[in-house]
Amino acid sequence: MAKFLRITWHEMMVYNRSYNMIFYNAQFLILSLLCLLFVYPGNQNLSTLGCVFLIAGIPISSIATSKAIIKNDLEDGSIALYLLSMNITEIVMCKFCALLICNAVAFLTSLPVITLLYSLSLHQIFLLLSVSLLFVQISALSLLISCVESYFRSNVNFISSIIVPLILPGLIISGLIMHSSINYHIGISALTGITLIITPIALICSGYLIRNIYNI
Repeated sequence: MAKFLRITWHEMMVYNRSYNMIFYNAQFLILSLLCLLFVYPGNQNLSTLGCVFLIAGIPISSIATSKAIIKNDLEDGSIALYLLSMNITEIVMCKFCALLICNAVAFLTSLPVITLLYSLSLHQIFLLLSVSLLFVQISALSLLISCVESYFRSNVNFISSIIVPLILPGLIISGLIMHSSINYHIGISALTGITLIITPIALICSGYLIRNIYNI
């Protein structure tokens, strides 16, 4: 367990040194919402619209900053080094947890700024925090897309574009929760169910691709 935590922490530090993942993700979310603030001035539903837009912006920023993490690790031999003391499943879980923490920290870092800009109520902040299950799906799918782009040599963009729509069910449910268009408990239950289906599949497929890269 101690080794797992050390590697996860190391991966998170590498992501932020190499890709500035937390900084760029938070910057993207804040700048996107600033643009929305000026595009729709005086809109009474602006705070709700901003929350939904924030949720939609999280997967865009996450996928954009994490697409190269596996490819770069393959090129510099980091994964081969990990394989000396860890199995594929442990490596995948470390990378997934590091991505999840980076996404969560970027969101929490930008949340106070967004709260001030959009004058969010405590209820809206609570709803935003409650749909954080979306981070789990996004982190797992971001890792899978990164593995796909490292494994396949042709039609990479086409294959990645097939994976991206898997984010939509979670986004739709989260948007309905933020708009109060669906019962809160039903929405959270649906989001939990989607997460429990998509996340294991994405992690298993990621491990399968890495395993085949090394012919293990």
